[in-house]
Amino acid sequence: MDVHDIAFRMRALSEDAIGEFRPFAIYNNRLDHILVQTKDCSMTEVRINGCLTLLEDNYSQEGEANLVGFLIEGASRLCAKYRIRTDPAKLLEIFGALLKESPDVASHVFRLIALLDYGRDRLDTVEIR
Repeated sequence: MDVHDIAFRMRALSEDAIGEFRPFAIYNNRLDHILVQTKDCSMTEVRINGCLTLLEDNYSQEGEANLVGFLIEGASRLCAKYRIRTDPAKLLEIFGALLKESPDVASHVFRLIALLDYGRDRLDTVEIR
């Protein structure tokens, strides 16, 4: 068994264990943030303000959107302040709270709405616990 054979077997094992990437929305209670990711790729975090960070594809193709996800920090605080149900929380309601907190992020929020409504895996809620 040579290095190439080992690499082939490792790749086959990881593909079986991991499977195909699926877009997701999760809440991290330790960091109190929501992470949404719609593409498995190399990304750069672009911090917009204290609540919003955009995730952009480092190698997007021409004509392809480079926004592939986002982080909303202080998610449970936003939900509590604006009385948003968290079982599950609707991302559109969280976007509304984000706009009330920081009206200057409106153009970015429109991009987030378009991102979530794109493709076969529509993401619209996240459990916050």
